[in-house]
Amino acid sequence: MSVPATVAGFQSDGSRFVLRDPKLLERADYDLWNDQMFLHLDHRGRGRGAFMQPNPHAYAGEGRWFYIRDKQSGKLWSAPWGPVYADPDSFSFTVSLDSLEWRVRRDGIEVRVQVVLPQDDAVECWSIKVSNVCGSARSLEVIPAFPLGFPGRLDQQAGWESGHSGFIMRYFPYYVKIDDYDRLAAGKNITYVLADKTPSAWESRQEVFLGHGDFGRPQAVIESHWPNVRSRYQETIAAMRYDVDLAADSSFSLQLLMGPAADDAEIATIRQRYQRSDAVEQILVRRREFRAQFPAGVQVHTPDETFNHYVNVWLQDRVLRVGRTLRFNYAPQARNAIQDAMAATLMDPGTARRWFSRIWIFSTKMVSCPMVCAWIRVRM
Repeated sequence: MSVPATVAGFQSDGSRFVLRDPKLLERADYDLWNDQMFLHLDHRGRGRGAFMQPNPHAYAGEGRWFYIRDKQSGKLWSAPWGPVYADPDSFSFTVSLDSLEWRVRRDGIEVRVQVVLPQDDAVECWSIKVSNVCGSARSLEVIPAFPLGFPGRLDQQAGWESGHSGFIMRYFPYYVKIDDYDRLAAGKNITYVLADKTPSAWESRQEVFLGHGDFGRPQAVIESHWPNVRSRYQETIAAMRYDVDLAADSSFSLQLLMGPAADDAEIATIRQRYQRSDAVEQILVRRREFRAQFPAGVQVHTPDETFNHYVNVWLQDRVLRVGRTLRFNYAPQARNAIQDAMAATLMDPGTARRWFSRIWIFSTKMVSCPMVCAWIRVRM
């Protein structure tokens, strides 16, 4: 299928890919990553994130959405595109190696959403800008809504905590054997969504948020019913309503930080480190410095420019990711671990040597070559 460049394609040097038609594909997706975590999202706002503890561990549900409701007309739409799926006047989903960005315009309002991951921490850094481009004043509700799930079958509660200026879910994972208690207690059993602005209202109970509707038409949003009640032992959502009055040509900005934490001190550290006006720029600079340490091992130059971009930019990123993280697998199959370590030799020889040493040491301790290299990521 031939797709016009005005609809989708690489830009300039191939370091960015832009999709401008939200209906072209069922799922246009990509995953951001660092050595501690990954975040996999598509152009609709569907996806998931996980961090290593030491296995991949989810800290939230599968959705990152921002509702826009016009108070005067009652019209509702959303960014990135889902879950409302209202037809936009214009749309773009831009994928870069270290950034995902959506721009959605409808009824004289433009929403820009961007997410990045820092180099050294397991945290999603979101920035949202809502601009009035219609030439007249508008009164809106801007509602970030992140489903968090129900990870704490034994103990879980969540709600807005003014001390952190954020939405905090505290839980304890389910376990059967008493020996597992201490191990689980030492984990990151908190999920936070920190905001640089206090919301007008919030909702934590996903069932109440949806009411008789669904994520496409949640009852709390349609009826503007926000009781500010904490959730306990139930599916949780971090939904925050911001009442925004925009004069012509003005805008509203919001920063959100989302991720796992072990305790309140870690939450405070994350806020201090990343809730700054220049945080995104500094994160991207640090990521560029990181990538500069690992030049591409292979470059191709063919008449097919799309193929060149794929191999020279995007395949290199996959090689680096797989080589450094072993596909975010705590106990990889021996064959996969060897293949991934081989890939690392092309861009990150030091990491490759470390993996090969661990594979060899582990295999020599076994009577026969194991199918699964258990704990290879952390044991020598």
